[in-house]
Amino acid sequence: MIGSNLLNFILWMPIIGMIGVLLRPKNNETGLKTWALINTIATFALTLVLYSKFDQTVPGMQQAFMVKVPWIPNFHINYALGVDGISLPMIILTGLLFMLCILSSWTQIKKSVKAYFALLLLLQSTVFGVFMALDFFLFYVYWEVMLLPMFFLIGVWGGENREYAAVKFFLYTFFGSILMLVGIVGLYYATGGTADSFSIIDLS
Repeated sequence: MIGSNLLNFILWMPIIGMIGVLLRPKNNETGLKTWALINTIATFALTLVLYSKFDQTVPGMQQAFMVKVPWIPNFHINYALGVDGISLPMIILTGLLFMLCILSSWTQIKKSVKAYFALLLLLQSTVFGVFMALDFFLFYVYWEVMLLPMFFLIGVWGGENREYAAVKFFLYTFFGSILMLVGIVGLYYATGGTADSFSIIDLS
């Protein structure tokens, strides 16, 4: 039971953290930072649990961790998650990296602290989603949502020429995302719009 829900726990833990940040008063900066740090530590711990339960002798997606729930049945779109030997280290590194980001920005972020940590936690969840998604449409949703916190993190808290960098980042990723969406829709129609048309595993 834990194994089948572990990816869900990892994916949604940062969202819980983000909600907690948004519910806290913005003048309590230490409380905001502490809550965000505790959340990322817990999330990283869950990725280590995933590693401990991962069977390294089995190739491909591990059935014990796979999640598949119908999302938009009319178009055969599913909330489908999974992990294999390639995505596992990326998931662990994401958990570690964002915990280190919280620590490294502890004294560096001076303005809009509440918004910064809320966006950072949202970004972590969407990055997890990109690495876990086994449905092309779900992957695209996480990819697109990931761009929003990235845009604001760069544009508001970035370094020199941050506005220019944020706009350039948005334009590159926006046009790239359009091409990716065209490819995903093309795959859907090329395969006849069947139940497997958005499944990354079945299409591969």
